Amino acid sequence: MAAGLGIPASVAATIVSVIVVSFAATTLDSSVRLMRYIIAELGTEYNIKPITKTHVATTIAVASSAALTLIPEGPNGFGSGGYLLWPLFGTSNQLLAGISLLLISIWLKRLGRNYLPTIIPMVFLMFMTLWAMITQVFTQWAPWTEGSDWLLFTFGAIILVFTFWILLTAFAAIAKDKKDRIERSA
Repeated sequence: MAAGLGIPASVAATIVSVIVVSFAATTLDSSVRLMRYIIAELGTEYNIKPITKTHVATTIAVASSAALTLIPEGPNGFGSGGYLLWPLFGTSNQLLAGISLLLISIWLKRLGRNYLPTIIPMVFLMFMTLWAMITQVFTQWAPWTEGSDWLLFTFGAIILVFTFWILLTAFAAIAKDKKDRIERSA
């Protein structure tokens, strides 16, 4: 494509490399920033003052990510530990999508609007994803199965516990009285 525009292949390779590196750097920055916010929020929620500080929360986020990537030696040697966690990526993304739909449903309900267009796909998405994840965690990765994988079992079980906790909290919010309605501005 670049040759058709008159750009030499070596220059095009450099441009593509810069784009890829920029995308990776932006993604890493965003993920570390979100992890920092979550860690600081947990510190606030559970009154753990040290982790509410920006530098401490950032250090925890970076250190835990580095440990997950570097400590378990992956299939391509040291530093490829992310490949070991790859089977959790798809279900984690689907659970995040389902939780997002659930939050939109709560917001719509509190606005007094119809929330069925978001809650129906959320129920389907969460049911199918949780079914798949429970099957993987307890029939493929569990210590009592052949070919068990402690790393995937541990992180999968943690993700499942947090997912059910979020679901219970969210459904309790949906079931609340109409007193919690958000007033629409005129």
